[in-house]
Amino acid sequence: MKKVSKLLLGTFLTCFSLTACKAELVADFLGGNKQESPKPVSSATPLSSIVETAKPNVSPSPVIDTEITSMKFVELKTGYEDKTQLAAIYPIDFKNVWAVGTKGTIIHTTDGGINWTMINKGDKDLKSVFFLNSNLGWIAGANGVIFKTIDGGQTWTLQDSTAQGAVINDIKFYDESNGVFVSDKGVYHSQDGGNTWIKKGDIFANSITYRPDGIPIIYTIGSGLSSDNSSLYKYSKGVWEKNINLGSSYNSIYYKYNISLSFPTSLIGWLYWGNSIQKTVDGGDNWTKIEKFNTGSEFLTLSQVNPRFAQLITEKVGIIIAYPYNYALITKDGGITWGKISVEGFMSQGTTIGIVSIGALDYFYGNFYFKDLSHGWLLGNNQTIYRLGTP
Repeated sequence: MKKVSKLLLGTFLTCFSLTACKAELVADFLGGNKQESPKPVSSATPLSSIVETAKPNVSPSPVIDTEITSMKFVELKTGYEDKTQLAAIYPIDFKNVWAVGTKGTIIHTTDGGINWTMINKGDKDLKSVFFLNSNLGWIAGANGVIFKTIDGGQTWTLQDSTAQGAVINDIKFYDESNGVFVSDKGVYHSQDGGNTWIKKGDIFANSITYRPDGIPIIYTIGSGLSSDNSSLYKYSKGVWEKNINLGSSYNSIYYKYNISLSFPTSLIGWLYWGNSIQKTVDGGDNWTKIEKFNTGSEFLTLSQVNPRFAQLITEKVGIIIAYPYNYALITKDGGITWGKISVEGFMSQGTTIGIVSIGALDYFYGNFYFKDLSHGWLLGNNQTIYRLGTP
């Protein structure tokens, strides 16, 4: 097969280089979005009728041109597996990676996971870690605890979340001032780097994603397991508006809790939840189901792929890891055509990627980050950290 040059990929979605994908700052984050919302594709069209499928009368096109034929993950050991259970991981860049877990544990590597150091901040379980750059970061968790560093993690300062007793599931900042955290007691905003927080809604939310234009979108599972509907909310004009009702996913707890939102641009994004993949081209107002995958030699259905996570890395380049973790689908044209490549290195078919369990009801979200198709980090169950690529 004729070799072609490797894919040149752009912005890394939620970490690595978040500041590079920022647009103009949101002028009044708490007061409301001053920008005009993108025009919906068709507000009258039901989601169930917007289904992206391959045309049955069209022959599969050639596999996308790429030199990547396989992905080889390396399982890493931190040395602290018997001291904590990790809940979240965040790579600032490929070598500089942070992770947090139970009993106030923070671990850090500066050499791509070869060596790790550990510090403890109290005894509360930590569930989220986020860095805006190599110096400025936040961690958060149970009992409303938030710690901030301005010196790359050398020191951490406790901030007042005003949410005592809450379990903070996720915390993100768009810039040095504007941030959001979501918890089991509501959604809180800050305009001063986390020094003060204001409650902006009673939504029981689980994860946050910022669009590059500064608009946050949150995901919620409701308030229990039985038959609650999962939903997306978008912050618009000073309030959180329900953007889409995803329906019940009670048939499987795994599908209920695994979630990923990818917005490499302010308009184009992917939503992965459970075993469903959807795409938006209008900033999240409307979503199109992706249900057929043209690999060049076959058309695969969503049930055949049985995805375990998906990320749109750039406007055109995306990846889906299929169960039982032995192959991946990659696209460089936004999902029109797909290449099928092998995946190696996962501990076993039973390894759960993107979810860590601490007791019956504690789950964590979005613990996979790809800078490109050759470099990424994954957090699985049983303290398992996987790295794709060589530091």
